[in-house]
Amino acid sequence: MRPHHLSFKKPNYEYGAALPIAFIFLLVISTALGLQFQRNALLTKINHTVSDKQEAFYNAEVGIKLAEEIIASALSPDIVQDSLIQANIHYITSGSLDYQAFDFWADITFCDVFPLAQVIVEPYYDEIDFLNLSKPSSQEFIRHYKITARGLSANNIRMMHEIGLSALSPDVLSESIIQTFYKKQHFN
Repeated sequence: MRPHHLSFKKPNYEYGAALPIAFIFLLVISTALGLQFQRNALLTKINHTVSDKQEAFYNAEVGIKLAEEIIASALSPDIVQDSLIQANIHYITSGSLDYQAFDFWADITFCDVFPLAQVIVEPYYDEIDFLNLSKPSSQEFIRHYKITARGLSANNIRMMHEIGLSALSPDVLSESIIQTFYKKQHFN
């Protein structure tokens, strides 16, 4: 019989190090991926917010242009008022208005022609046209109108209809309120 030779191998201490290194590598990769997903989600939310705010501003501008067109086409202040009311644009002759108040816009309906804007027109002041005093038969005056429009994004309008609220809380709302003055020469 042959004698058994006992062979002694040196213990390999590197054999168990592969698993912890793989776990550390996996932890670093998953952390990097998680941070990237968070960053992408934040950027997407910012893009939607900016897009909604731009859309709200555009809608308020359209509301202003609509009111200006109605005022420009009317021959007398009475026709202006009737035409604005017919288009569901609010014509307010007196009172102090707080456009920035949260509940102010809840009672103002949206325009019939453009349902993403709420518009208010106020006669601001009148002035006599001193350039045409040579024509005493016609009384001409220039009326200055203050036009205020509030635009909302389509997302906000959809949320208002789904929830059933007439006004959303300011932290959810993407709105734009624009105010301008428009003057129109009228004949009495």
